[in-house]
Amino acid sequence: MEIGLFFGTFNPVHNGHLLIAKSVINQLKLDQIWFVLSPLSPFKNNDELLDKNIRADLINIALSKEKKMLLCKEEFKMKIPNYTVDTLDLLKKKYPDCIFKLLLGEDNFIKIKLWKNHSKILNNYEIIIYPRNNLHTDIKSEKTIKLDHELIDISSSKIRKNIKLGLSIEKYVPSKVKDQIKDKRYYL
Repeated sequence: MEIGLFFGTFNPVHNGHLLIAKSVINQLKLDQIWFVLSPLSPFKNNDELLDKNIRADLINIALSKEKKMLLCKEEFKMKIPNYTVDTLDLLKKKYPDCIFKLLLGEDNFIKIKLWKNHSKILNNYEIIIYPRNNLHTDIKSEKTIKLDHELIDISSSKIRKNIKLGLSIEKYVPSKVKDQIKDKRYYL
């Protein structure tokens, strides 16, 4: 089984994440996309980070009708901050018959040299890169695939900002995610 691993803090999950996952499944014929929820990223300001269990609930709501997309909470059991290479090692041991491919935004891929054991990742895993803001990288690897996808102008930070300003997030997140965020007053 070929599985795309979509790593992120998903703070919150949004329509852009879902569109990218669907594109990868359709273009590359992957069996599944796992949304690997990171409780704490070593590279992000985590001041505005919603509790990991709340973010997991929002992802489950967003994926409720998606047959090929699943939430992966393996990093919940690991030491934080979470490092991709450690998660990959754990998943490879736990699911030895699966072929894992990483799904990364171009903005994250250009920083991959800062990651723990980045060469191990680049040498052992195919990386599917989706475009972000016309960025370009000098990192070359035979194991990278640039996704043919239009730029998606949605970001979790923009959604959080809109919530604080009292602006609508309706076009950015699935309606049930929007309702949950509004009902529970998240990000205020």
